[in-house]
Amino acid sequence: MSTSSNLMGTALFISRVHYPNSAEWFGYGTQLMGIPALTLSMYDFTQNQTDFATWGNLAYASWALGAVLVDHVFKVEYRDPLRPGIMVPYVAGYYFAIGLQAAAQYESGLIPWAIAGTCCVINTAASLYAHKKGTDFRR
Repeated sequence: MSTSSNLMGTALFISRVHYPNSAEWFGYGTQLMGIPALTLSMYDFTQNQTDFATWGNLAYASWALGAVLVDHVFKVEYRDPLRPGIMVPYVAGYYFAIGLQAAAQYESGLIPWAIAGTCCVINTAASLYAHKKGTDFRR
């Protein structure tokens, strides 16, 4: 789950710079990744098999729900003009969730952890790239 959500986020940030007409779809995909994350978390809870990954997936699902509410249900404009009271928790929640998902892969072994961690770093680098290009506030 960690790798796929990080790859979707990476695609979102890169598309904002190079394929702005596709960015909205990657944004939807990034938020929709909350569904399998929630499903995996709920499965862990019903099986009494919670672990670190359960909490990472639950954090991601929570962020995705918040993102859907802010972006699509209530249509809160927080990017332009910038509203730090919304933007900071939105962005912090995202990076906390993907970081927790990646860190949780350590329980599965060094290789899964390295793959997930690398994808998380690439996602963050893509975000910084989009920010540097001035495209990080687009929807």
